[in-house]
Amino acid sequence: MHPDPVDPAPLRTAIILFDIVDFSKLSDIDQFRTLRELTAALRGHLDALACQAHLSADEVLLGLIPTGDGLYLLLRERYAAYGVLLALSLRTLVLATQRAAGGLFAGVRTAVHVGTLMPLNDITGGRNFVGSGLNECARFCASAPPENLLAEVGCTDGNWLLASTPALRMLYDAFSFPEALDYRRAIALQVGAAWRFQDKHGGWHEGSMVEATRFLDSSPPPLPDLPLELE
Repeated sequence: MHPDPVDPAPLRTAIILFDIVDFSKLSDIDQFRTLRELTAALRGHLDALACQAHLSADEVLLGLIPTGDGLYLLLRERYAAYGVLLALSLRTLVLATQRAAGGLFAGVRTAVHVGTLMPLNDITGGRNFVGSGLNECARFCASAPPENLLAEVGCTDGNWLLASTPALRMLYDAFSFPEALDYRRAIALQVGAAWRFQDKHGGWHEGSMVEATRFLDSSPPPLPDLPLELE
């Protein structure tokens, strides 16, 4: 086991959290099957997307961390602007996996946030992460968005996606060039009104519900300042 660096610098990047609805009510074997199916599907999809850009998934993905009832997906810093769009695409994949598995799990709540985290080696020597960004993303997934906010973006099945204001700001700043605007229109991207809520610890957070077509079959355009192999 290699010791962690002394006081590593925090990373600021996109954090996606998939929270499986009623996961704790599943039997042990169904919990295992759910996370096995989801991990395999997400990893395969990320491998395919990265391959299209002549990259490996590990060059895009910083980490994939199982939680008690879902998993975190962490992007490398240079790809953080893709957080919201990638989360929409992957949510579609998660719901397709649910249908293919015969409704093995009830559904999924998704949160996207841009925040800070720090890598460390855990007691087994595996790579793990800590940081306020992970905690804040969890607060978004644990929230209870009002029905009027869900209706505003046309989410009627409870499989909502809530993006923090920092994540949306990064999306708007990065994807404002003509090809990106065309892509946003093509996927019928909808962003609801800003919603400010208080968590159980008294902290305040702000974000918006996000929806798009659930039949995404194309990747977002490369950002102008990324290497040519992404084009």
